[in-house]
Amino acid sequence: MRRIASILFLLWVGSLFAQVKIGFINSQKILDGYRGRETLLNEYNRRKQEWEAKAQQMQTEIRDMYNALEEQRAMLSEEAFDRRLSEIRQKEAEYQQFLQEVFAPGGKLEQLYSEVMDPFIRRVKEITQRIAQEEGYTVILDLASGMVLYYDEKDDLTQKVLNELNAEFVQAEIDTTPSLLGKPRFWVFKFRELDDESKRLGLGSKMVSFMKAAIAVIGKYEIAEGDRIKSAVGDAGLIGKREEEFDFHDALEVGRLVPLDLVIIGEVSTSGGVVTGKCKVISVKEEAVISEVEETVTGTSEEAIKTLVSKMVEKIQFP
Repeated sequence: MRRIASILFLLWVGSLFAQVKIGFINSQKILDGYRGRETLLNEYNRRKQEWEAKAQQMQTEIRDMYNALEEQRAMLSEEAFDRRLSEIRQKEAEYQQFLQEVFAPGGKLEQLYSEVMDPFIRRVKEITQRIAQEEGYTVILDLASGMVLYYDEKDDLTQKVLNELNAEFVQAEIDTTPSLLGKPRFWVFKFRELDDESKRLGLGSKMVSFMKAAIAVIGKYEIAEGDRIKSAVGDAGLIGKREEEFDFHDALEVGRLVPLDLVIIGEVSTSGGVVTGKCKVISVKEEAVISEVEETVTGTSEEAIKTLVSKMVEKIQFP
């Protein structure tokens, strides 16, 4: 009956607010995908483990006291036996009180979780409210509540909120852990192979490898860590998309999440033994393409591809 009432309520709300723009987030997905989750929950998990260890120790102590009493029962007077049994029951009462104070609803563990999570929840609300206002949403519902029967994925703001949270966390990490080389960082995504010959020769991957090396040699920029790129790709919701298919917005989003200073995307093609390479250099800070380059070379050998990349890098207008 309660479930039916909930369904009827949602249907009534849907008809009443037919003209209202309703958006959605999934708070559980946001927490699960938050890159700072481990840091956020460090203190909570530490205290939880301490309390669990103490509860286990108390339980073991009670069990050992019962075992010892049973072994010595024949040697104890009735008075001594009752006294020892009373001590054990006192320990049991203390154990139950400890469980109640720490692990029961409203107990210390739950209170600690709230203390740890409250600032995070406030930030999620702030980001959600700002995005809702910018995009004209009147109501935002939480899919994690289990009360939403249907929603249009285009109104799911979960990834946008998560991206911003992760960008803030990563930026905080970068601010407190500067690059070992102290240089601006870049990344080159795999070049898109536009024809079968380029795919057969794996020119997209070769272009990336040679371009990273050529830019690093200049000495002004540092190659970003591959693990950070992978994490950012996941955080941006691009796991199912091939790297060579990343467009301007995809590359910019990954660059913002890592964060990077420059990201480069490009394409390569072959025709009649001539290889053509094109690339765009994107400034993450300016959120704009700052240089576009196109070059050709005759031949498909590794030396030819290295020459092609060198010619392209020479023409790039690095900031």
